[in-house]
Amino acid sequence: MASINNLPDELLHCIAKNSEGRFRNTDLANLSLVSRRLTAIAQEVLICDPRLQLGQIHNYLRTLSHHMSWAPKIQRLEIWSNLENRGQPELNALGRALVRRVPRVEAAQDFWLSNTEFFDWCLSTITQHASHSLYELEWGRALNSDMVPAFLGILFVSLPGLKELKISATWLMDFRIFSGLLVDTGRIMMPFNWDQVDFLASVLPLLQSRLETLEFPTNNRYLYSVPSSIEWFDFRTFTTLTHLSLPMFVLGSTPRALNGPVAILPPSLELLRITEGTKDAVPFVKSLCREINKGKFPSLKRVKIFFGTQKANINDARDLKLACGDVKLGLFMYFPGVDLTTEEAGRSLWSLKEERVLWEVEGMVHKRKMGVFGVPQHQRKIYEPVEYEWDVDGDIEML
Repeated sequence: MASINNLPDELLHCIAKNSEGRFRNTDLANLSLVSRRLTAIAQEVLICDPRLQLGQIHNYLRTLSHHMSWAPKIQRLEIWSNLENRGQPELNALGRALVRRVPRVEAAQDFWLSNTEFFDWCLSTITQHASHSLYELEWGRALNSDMVPAFLGILFVSLPGLKELKISATWLMDFRIFSGLLVDTGRIMMPFNWDQVDFLASVLPLLQSRLETLEFPTNNRYLYSVPSSIEWFDFRTFTTLTHLSLPMFVLGSTPRALNGPVAILPPSLELLRITEGTKDAVPFVKSLCREINKGKFPSLKRVKIFFGTQKANINDARDLKLACGDVKLGLFMYFPGVDLTTEEAGRSLWSLKEERVLWEVEGMVHKRKMGVFGVPQHQRKIYEPVEYEWDVDGDIEML
């Protein structure tokens, strides 16, 4: 009788690599229980194509430290996080911005006592990559007092082949290296310790020179700008970036800041994706089209917008087809069946759509919003998602 163990290693690797869906990691873990042969294959896929919850980063790094020969193979990294019991979500936007410190995650008292070999590896990695002896000391101390940035820094410098970083379903405060991209800190209110991570000074330049795809964090809790129309971050220093996904808050709001897209986006960009889009996505893309008409962004071929609600003006959004068609820019727009944020979905909205499980997740989010007597508190029913796509010639594409 035929058995999965009769298949060649190449085919088993192909099966494992193509495992997708919301329970992909669990499926691969179950596959590893079938036999020792499949254990090695599933483990290699889990390590070489990591998709992990931020709370598991120490376990992933500990495993990676024993398989560093695989590190050059790792080209894609996806991280998501759960903010339960972190910060003060009940505060309004301004109240959260007035919080003075980003809450730190400290090591448990006996954590390193039972992981001495892993600790030595972390210190060795820090020594190799810290740009200054003082930063090396601060980084080493952070392994106990501020584990999230310490571990993230170690992870990024340990992946020399990293090209895709998908972290849209995370909290921006956890990625302090991006404080180096802030445009005007004088008009942005944030915890004073968020940009005080000098020991990571050597990490951001590595990402800026390597990444081709970046999905930026969508949760900006504790960050607040006055006025809200200013540019927050400048991504032009990413010299090899071709695919960029940005949440709507990064692009500002109407009225637009003076410099618009040219002050935010790298000239190498081929695909721009806007996450949790609002009505302000329309004037931003129209502004982008005007810049393309002036000769800016010569490589840009497509814009994709994932709106956060169907309440956005679909008719105004349809008008984008004309503006994009005039400059040979492909356009994709998605309106979910339920008001939806990345935090509610739990993972990157783009990843969920690519894995064809987005509709299932929308249904789950809708059920969580059910109020008294089964009536949703903010939206009385779930709609059919609305999706549009036009090619560079303005012709509608089959979906």
